[in-house]
Amino acid sequence: MPLVSVIIPTFNRADILKRSLKSVLKQSFTDFEVIIIDDASSDDTLSFLKEQSDPRLKVISLPCNAGVSAARNRGILQAKGDYLAFLDSDDEWHRKKLEKQVAFLEEHPESVILHCNEKWVRNGEHLNQRKIHRKEGGDIFERALELCLISPSAVVIKKSFLIDIGLFREDYLVCEDYELWLRITAVKEVDFLEDVLVTKYGGHEDQLSQR
Repeated sequence: MPLVSVIIPTFNRADILKRSLKSVLKQSFTDFEVIIIDDASSDDTLSFLKEQSDPRLKVISLPCNAGVSAARNRGILQAKGDYLAFLDSDDEWHRKKLEKQVAFLEEHPESVILHCNEKWVRNGEHLNQRKIHRKEGGDIFERALELCLISPSAVVIKKSFLIDIGLFREDYLVCEDYELWLRITAVKEVDFLEDVLVTKYGGHEDQLSQR
């Protein structure tokens, strides 16, 4: 079975989903499956996905719009990999993202969650991160109380650990990832790679963090 399960929830993002999926399929590390959970999209998302022939790709189509937490949780429960890697459908991985993170986790079997640095692009322009947004590893719980310091697209996490601590809260319409990171950082240190391995895109109208 694959070592990594990549989980991509999406809703009415056919155009930008093409970019995120391409960034996964072009990874230098190849021992993964990709689970895309279509949250009842009404655009061309399913048509686009039906055109894909990569055998590592699995599509789950939800009958009604249930929200990003429910979509991610459905993917988690279907995942076969020892590690879970999340990717928001509006973000993009750099080519060696999985290669570097999996290598770190395999070399540090005590690690349960690893995140990395990221590049921010808003409305097509590079956005410099402020000092307050600095990413780091270790015991970050107190800093995390002030603002969210971990991005889903930057995370690789052991599936067994996530199952034990609990999945995403489906009653949270937004900040569902922040709530999970707080639960994790309250009991575990996180590991971190300084490498910039993700590009996060912002400024579009349907961005949940705008809410």
